[in-house]
Amino acid sequence: MPVPSPRDPGLTRDTLTGWFGDPARLPGARITDVRTPEFTGFSSETLMVNVEHGGGTEALAVRVAPLRYRVFPETRFAEQYRLMRVLDAGTDIPVPPVLWYEPDPAYLGAPFMVMRRVDGRVPPDVPPYHTDGWVTEIDPAERQVMWVRPGHPGPPAPARRERAATRLPRPAGVGQARPRPAARLLRALHELGVSGT
Repeated sequence: MPVPSPRDPGLTRDTLTGWFGDPARLPGARITDVRTPEFTGFSSETLMVNVEHGGGTEALAVRVAPLRYRVFPETRFAEQYRLMRVLDAGTDIPVPPVLWYEPDPAYLGAPFMVMRRVDGRVPPDVPPYHTDGWVTEIDPAERQVMWVRPGHPGPPAPARRERAATRLPRPAGVGQARPRPAARLLRALHELGVSGT
């Protein structure tokens, strides 16, 4: 079951205001709103914040490394941050733009990353979104849009999948000017020390 957050919103707002206001990030920034979803998910705590700076307000999400409950034995949180940066910069895989990583647990009790927030309808963890709830009730075409970045063609249609699987991409550098996104992803995973097997 998702883990409810015990954070005090006022204290969290004050802590994050100091962190965001650092001259290396957003000097003079002020947190105008901190929301913690009732259930923040299985893998990590998420804080929704509105940051006022430079005459505007930016909606951001702060994802905090697990403090108590863990889905995986090792969170490898810094590697998650680096991988999300690689995916955002070099592939068509839809991920939120990650802005900062804070390894020091002194601020929120654990390392955290800050990313741009995309408002929308979030699939629930309870019930699991792939077995019940609104995701299973929408039209298949709408469901596919959830998994594909706008403007990207998405996966091949079912009738073409078998043929597409037989056309393996050439290794990077063989008759190509630049590596395909999958090659860049595999290289990034290798650099992070993540085995492909």
